Amino acid sequence: PVLIKTSEEVEVMMRQIEKDKAEADETRAVVVKEEAVASTKAEECQQIKDSAERDLAEALPALDAAVAVLRNLKVSDLSEVAKYANPPAGVKLVMEAMCVLKNVPPKKVGAAGSKVDDYWDPGKKMLSDAKGLLDSMFSFDKDNIPEKVIQKIQPYIENPDFEPKKIESVSKACTAMCQWVRAMNKYHFVAKEVEPKRLALKGAQEELDVLTQRLNKLRAQLRAVEDKIAELEAKFNESVAKKEELAAKVEDATV
Repeated sequence: PVLIKTSEEVEVMMRQIEKDKAEADETRAVVVKEEAVASTKAEECQQIKDSAERDLAEALPALDAAVAVLRNLKVSDLSEVAKYANPPAGVKLVMEAMCVLKNVPPKKVGAAGSKVDDYWDPGKKMLSDAKGLLDSMFSFDKDNIPEKVIQKIQPYIENPDFEPKKIESVSKACTAMCQWVRAMNKYHFVAKEVEPKRLALKGAQEELDVLTQRLNKLRAQLRAVEDKIAELEAKFNESVAKKEELAAKVEDATV
């Protein structure tokens, strides 16, 4: 009776192992397929990221150089510029560009009906808080410069007199501000080109995250089935050995 019971147990375990192995094979096939999809999506993410970084690399040297120049600038250098009663053309040009980029409105001067924009008074007011001005340049929101500001700054960027080399003979502080304005402008156009890639990367990364979660769940299921199969096979081998041992004893007893 024990031999019969053990033989039945072996049969049941064999059928269960076959069933579990078939289930494991199905899950494994799905895992392999999902891994291929996830791998392709990961490659796509990397390609978009690399492309965006290559584009940004075009603007970053100018940006880094402008920040480095600002770091070497003293508050007293900026305060010095505000002391001009009648500033040189280069100084006025730089302060105009600074006001335009920072969206500081000009003062209207001249006779009624022929008033013109004058940025020197607003510029001097900005320079009067030299530390505040320097801090605002470091924390400037370069990723969100309004389009109308960019349009207004273009005549300065295209002006051959608005070049750091031309300004450096006039003022160290104005040279730094000129370089900074040009760097912000360049960064804007590069970032504008990169933005669609950033959005594409965000979408691809979200898809990859969903795929990865699903894949991890499938891998966990596969591990659970494989662990169950390993446990059943161990019991199966134990039962087969027990069955063979009992069969041998029965055979010995009948001899």
